[in-house]
Amino acid sequence: MKSKKWIIYVVLLNLLVSSVIFQGVASPTPKTNAVGDYSLGFEIDDYFEFVCTELDTTELNSVFGGDWATDVGDYMWWCGDVAPSALGQKSKFAIVNITDHPSYPDWWRITYDGWGWIDKINTFGATPVRDDQGYSLPMNPSGELWNPSVWIIGRPVSIYLANVSYDTGYSIYDNIVYYTGTDIGNFEVNWIYDENTGIVKNFVIKNDVDTVIFELWGFELKIQPIETYNWIVTELNTAELEDVFGSDWDLALDYYCWWALNAPSEVGNKSKFEIVSVLNYPSLDDWYQIIVDGWNWKDKELLHGLLPDRDDVTYGLPMDPTGLFWNPSVWLIATPVVTFLEELSYSAGTSASGNIVTETNADVEAYEAIWTYDENLGVTDLFQIKNSAGDTIFEVILLEFKIPVGSEFEWKVTKLNTGELENVFGGSWEIDIQSLFGTDCNQLDAKMKRKINDITLDGNLWYVYYDVWDWTTISFSAEPSYTTGTGLYCDPEDGSWGSWMWFVPVPAYYYLVGRSYPAGTELSGLTVTQNGTAIEDFQIKCTYDEILGIYKTVQLLNDENTVIFEYNLISAKADKDEVIPGYDLYVLISTAFLVIGFASIIFYRKIKK
Repeated sequence: MKSKKWIIYVVLLNLLVSSVIFQGVASPTPKTNAVGDYSLGFEIDDYFEFVCTELDTTELNSVFGGDWATDVGDYMWWCGDVAPSALGQKSKFAIVNITDHPSYPDWWRITYDGWGWIDKINTFGATPVRDDQGYSLPMNPSGELWNPSVWIIGRPVSIYLANVSYDTGYSIYDNIVYYTGTDIGNFEVNWIYDENTGIVKNFVIKNDVDTVIFELWGFELKIQPIETYNWIVTELNTAELEDVFGSDWDLALDYYCWWALNAPSEVGNKSKFEIVSVLNYPSLDDWYQIIVDGWNWKDKELLHGLLPDRDDVTYGLPMDPTGLFWNPSVWLIATPVVTFLEELSYSAGTSASGNIVTETNADVEAYEAIWTYDENLGVTDLFQIKNSAGDTIFEVILLEFKIPVGSEFEWKVTKLNTGELENVFGGSWEIDIQSLFGTDCNQLDAKMKRKINDITLDGNLWYVYYDVWDWTTISFSAEPSYTTGTGLYCDPEDGSWGSWMWFVPVPAYYYLVGRSYPAGTELSGLTVTQNGTAIEDFQIKCTYDEILGIYKTVQLLNDENTVIFEYNLISAKADKDEVIPGYDLYVLISTAFLVIGFASIIFYRKIKK
């Protein structure tokens, strides 16, 4: 699984809002905004995926005739004007570029790639069926003629749609465009737009008795086979749990944490589950069947066994959530999370707000249960139970990366005592510290930079790929010195700590406690100390940042416990207008800097395990 972000790509054929066709342009300029610009809810590299959740071929034949697949395919421009051939098939498109239109300054020019329909258990290939296709979109749609090819628009959606002109047979209500037509029979087509992205999230064809005979849902399942999710208990107040649930409070925890056979008993307990398979549900064609293996809660110092404690647990998940009731067992859902939750129905006392679901209940005492979902993974990353006073009496969090993809981090040499370094290493001290900390670190005020390129989850391993700029006292070059990567086990007990571990999942302390350490290495809080000898004894202390799970400070100390070499994290920033949790305004080594970012992590080439 990836730490990673919903999103399914939608962009158009050469047909546009006003039936104007525009093709590729040389040297496009970056997109600018104009008066009346309704903005975009998507950006370059976003992608949008659709799943076929209804396909009644008999009724489609009654409405459109024997060539119904062609008629339906005419709406599906991003995948080559081809309709899906089976329930549960999926397709997608990806945003390649967004620029000003070369001829119309008040239009956007959008380039997209589109992929054809495949079974939902398969993965999309590297080659799209629509490669670098053009789609044009007005910044101000007033008076432009809407047509069926418009699956991607600006925001706010309701204002955008209200300003477009419509031909005979079309009408709008809020974020829905309706078309009533006749072929062999009467039919109705609905385009329902997502308010957050401006992309069609739901496409429906109905027959003359208002029955849905064809439907696409804009959701993506980020959950894949062999991916593993690790959970840690960060709050467990047994006295308060007994006040709320009675003496059988552990059964209540069993009910919520269904993948384990036993309930956690103390803070620091850990458990995990692994996705065995993702299939079509045997009796429900428009549902996923997810098979899960679960491991029981145990002390964090103990290893999980190779065999699960719960084997092949069946988990059902609808492709189309509309009107279905939310259930407390829903820890895995499709993305975008907020859109998915909005379509579910909720019983009295239960509500959804954004990516959070809250249940208010009364047993021995009133309490709330709160599920917070990771928007990019479709997995609960925080579960809490609160008592009537609002105190958290039980909490489980997901072990994950928090660093946004595209984030850049800079470190600076802030202490370099050449005399003491020579006492420790001798005349070769410059070579020795470069072998420890990197090329050209032997200069005061030298800086080094790393940029996260990608983070992928493959089974029980995270692969973190990143660019590295070597230490320098001048400006960084445009290209990195090299590109590399690190492989880290989801379960910290599966591997040993090494000085190459610049990045760790969070919570960092939990992950560090779970590792094994080489002889002469010890952990205290978020600081890992390595003991070494040269001409004199020395120590290296690596301290991690608890919010991001990255090296914050690295120090070399002599045998008198004096810091003689040190570098610190001085800058953390991302390439998107988002916020790294806890870092929107944060001071590092007395240097204030603005940090913008959020999400899941990534990197490239050379994997260390």
